[in-house]
Amino acid sequence: MYREALIAFLLFLLSVPVAQGQYRFSGVVDSTLYDGQVYLSLVEDYRKARGVYPEQVLARRGIDSMGEFLFEGENLPATNRIYRIHIDTCSESDEDRNHLAGECLNSRSMLFIANNSDTVDLPFSFDSQMFCRIDSSNEKAGLLLQIDSLEQLMTFEFATYRSQANRKLNGERWMAKLKEFGQDTGEPLAELYLYSLVSDRNAPLYPFYREDVNSPYFEELGSRIEAAYGQSVYLEQYDRELAADRYLAEPPLQRTLWPLLLGLLLLISIGMNMRLSRKVKKLKAATVPKPSTLSEQEQRVLELILANRSNKQIAAELFISLSTVKTHINNLYKKLGVNSREDLKSRYA
Repeated sequence: MYREALIAFLLFLLSVPVAQGQYRFSGVVDSTLYDGQVYLSLVEDYRKARGVYPEQVLARRGIDSMGEFLFEGENLPATNRIYRIHIDTCSESDEDRNHLAGECLNSRSMLFIANNSDTVDLPFSFDSQMFCRIDSSNEKAGLLLQIDSLEQLMTFEFATYRSQANRKLNGERWMAKLKEFGQDTGEPLAELYLYSLVSDRNAPLYPFYREDVNSPYFEELGSRIEAAYGQSVYLEQYDRELAADRYLAEPPLQRTLWPLLLGLLLLISIGMNMRLSRKVKKLKAATVPKPSTLSEQEQRVLELILANRSNKQIAAELFISLSTVKTHINNLYKKLGVNSREDLKSRYA
């Protein structure tokens, strides 16, 4: 009896389909946001990681009476991506004004790394602040939050004393520190997020990034992105932007020299082709017998052949017989060294 029950139970377990990956993203919000809406977005353009964009939104949820929200399902990519939870209190009518781009004053957001099988919870921090802490099954979920903290510290150090010497000292130190931190994370998405910060033309580190853009680090970062995510939109965007920044980092003279050199080579090539073409024409003209060796009647037959007249038409126009036309044509062929009407036209047309 017991054995039969055990076998039946095992058969039941085997008949249950294996669960696919399923994500669960939850959190708690401040009471001032209880009337708001929560949006889950997938960020594939790392340049748009800081703002909020409607085209990135995957789902929208309300907030329950306890101030909690929940997103769950199994429709996300299996590998890590950057996601954003965003909350605001804009009304339904405000959505037509693209309020997700930042028109709502009362809004909060959080970036994190996750995949389709992760749980992510955004509870209050120890000082009852929302979106200051991440609990997740993915050990890399909170990397972007750490990077934001580093950025705040860097901004503070740059602002302590606004001198050229201070900027240079801090710039070189922070470039090295952020690159080292990014590589140590083992997560190319975190490095891309850092890259978006240092390569921003309005960021304090941008001049130092321009000086460092040709370092091996950035080439190796591209390899790490490809190894982790293949030929993804992340890699395409990164390769395109890095190539553009490297071009801009070249000295102005070097940037203008290549187009000038290519233009000069093009002109030289055109000139050489024209010269060669003239030589070929002269050589061809020298080897082709002159029509001046023809009789007056043969010359007229040649002109009519070049005018695409048939033998019958030539005979009618010159008031001669068809056999006489053929005789003139045979003489033309011998004197001009051709074997056919087509050859004749190609030489004298």
